[in-house]
Amino acid sequence: MFVLLESNIIDMDSVTCICFDKDNLQIGVLLKQNEKLNIKYHDEKCFNDDLDKLIFASQNVYDY
Repeated sequence: MFVLLESNIIDMDSVTCICFDKDNLQIGVLLKQNEKLNIKYHDEKCFNDDLDKLIFASQNVYDY
């Protein structure tokens, strides 16, 4: 399953963990090959929209 974000396309089959920081509008995605993807947002609406998409598609969501 693929999730289309504001600036990225994420293959949810390769995601092991999703972290988010609402105060700094950042989402972190850890992929299977220990690759990390950090996404910084400047718009709270885009951050919330993308986070909602990821939460819907994932079962491993943590707030750090």
